[in-house]
Amino acid sequence: MTTCLTCSAQNPDGVSFCDSCGASLSPVSPPPPTGPGGQTSASGAALETGGSALRSTAFAASGAAAVALVAAAALAALMLTGDPSPCVDRTVAGPPEAAAALMARWETFKTSATKGAANVTFTESEVTARGIAYKDEKGAPVEDLQVYFCPDGRAQARGKVTALGLSTHVLVTGTLDLTGEQPRILVTDAQAGNLPGALGRRVVDSVLDQGDLRTLRLGARLTSIGYADGTVRLESPP
Repeated sequence: MTTCLTCSAQNPDGVSFCDSCGASLSPVSPPPPTGPGGQTSASGAALETGGSALRSTAFAASGAAAVALVAAAALAALMLTGDPSPCVDRTVAGPPEAAAALMARWETFKTSATKGAANVTFTESEVTARGIAYKDEKGAPVEDLQVYFCPDGRAQARGKVTALGLSTHVLVTGTLDLTGEQPRILVTDAQAGNLPGALGRRVVDSVLDQGDLRTLRLGARLTSIGYADGTVRLESPP
């Protein structure tokens, strides 16, 4: 039973107000210690100030946590929504036989390149098939890969990648950097879901760097690369 401090009536435990007089049964915090003349003493003021500081710190911490949760939820929503469209409206299949055809012509190209200038042309399907095999060899977190060679001379790759524990649709525009010992994938633009451009680029960079996907060890020196609608042409030096 709970005794009312106002009228001394007995009330069942758990009730908030006295059944007899209606007074609150909640305990009342004692006022801070006072000094002579009824003024709050130094110790009481210190306790009150300390309590205010603790309440302010707790409020700030809870506010920061709420902001972090909202930001994380917004980031997840942006990653999980949106599917950037490629330069052309078509589906590019990459069957294993297309990868085998590419590798056979690549070996012929390499042999010709040792004797002088040579060139070889591949289709989107062949490069997509080889790209699927390449990302599997590297263990890259990429699914549904498709490669597009655009009518305006660009190259794009589209797929789903896993980053920060989430899967998001990405569209990467780029080419090959032929200035070094080995060709390297050069990204000129990247989109990931509905993320802003800079964040989308970070997602794509993290996937490329995770398995050292940028450097292509092709076994032949290339001097030029050109894209046409649905095909890519590679050339070796004379």
